[in-house]
Amino acid sequence: MKVGLALRHLPQGSVILAGAATAVAWVWVVVNYAAPFCVSGAGFDGARRTRRGATS
Repeated sequence: MKVGLALRHLPQGSVILAGAATAVAWVWVVVNYAAPFCVSGAGFDGARRTRRGATS
Protein backbone atom coordinates (compact mmCIF):
# COMPACT_ATOMS: atom_id res chain seq x y z
CA MET A 1 0.00 0.00 0.00
CA LYS A 2 2.79 2.42 0.84
CA VAL A 3 4.49 1.86 -2.50
CA GLY A 4 1.25 2.39 -4.42
CA LEU A 5 0.51 5.52 -2.44
CA ALA A 6 3.96 6.95 -3.17
CA LEU A 7 3.76 6.03 -6.85
CA ARG A 8 0.31 7.62 -7.13
CA HIS A 9 1.35 10.94 -5.61
CA LEU A 10 4.50 11.38 -7.68
CA PRO A 11 3.02 11.60 -11.17
CA GLN A 12 -0.70 12.25 -10.55
CA GLY A 13 -0.92 13.85 -7.12
CA SER A 14 -1.14 17.44 -8.27
CA VAL A 15 -3.61 16.60 -11.04
CA ILE A 16 -5.91 14.71 -8.66
CA LEU A 17 -5.73 17.40 -6.00
CA ALA A 18 -6.53 20.08 -8.59
CA GLY A 19 -9.62 18.11 -9.63
CA ALA A 20 -8.41 17.77 -13.21
CA ALA A 21 -7.86 14.00 -13.26
CA THR A 22 -8.88 12.27 -16.48
CA ALA A 23 -9.84 8.63 -16.92
CA VAL A 24 -6.24 7.89 -17.89
CA ALA A 25 -4.98 9.35 -14.60
CA TRP A 26 -7.37 7.12 -12.65
CA VAL A 27 -6.26 4.06 -14.63
CA TRP A 28 -2.68 4.87 -13.63
CA VAL A 29 -3.76 5.12 -10.00
CA VAL A 30 -5.13 1.57 -10.19
CA VAL A 31 -2.02 0.31 -12.00
CA ASN A 32 0.25 1.90 -9.39
CA TYR A 33 -1.58 0.06 -6.61
CA ALA A 34 -1.79 -3.26 -8.50
CA ALA A 35 1.82 -3.43 -9.73
CA PRO A 36 3.50 -4.11 -6.35
CA PHE A 37 0.97 -6.86 -5.60
CA CYS A 38 1.58 -8.49 -8.98
CA VAL A 39 5.36 -8.33 -8.60
CA SER A 40 5.33 -9.79 -5.09
CA GLY A 41 2.90 -12.50 -6.15
CA ALA A 42 5.06 -13.45 -9.12
CA GLY A 43 8.14 -13.56 -6.90
CA PHE A 44 6.37 -15.77 -4.36
CA ASP A 45 5.12 -18.09 -7.08
CA GLY A 46 8.57 -18.33 -8.68
CA ALA A 47 10.21 -19.14 -5.36
CA ARG A 48 7.58 -21.75 -4.60
CA ARG A 49 8.06 -23.43 -7.99
CA THR A 50 11.85 -23.42 -7.55
CA ARG A 51 11.54 -24.97 -4.11
CA ARG A 52 9.21 -27.71 -5.39
CA GLY A 53 11.61 -28.49 -8.24
CA ALA A 54 14.59 -28.75 -5.87
CA THR A 55 12.87 -31.14 -3.45
CA SER A 56 11.20 -33.37 -6.03
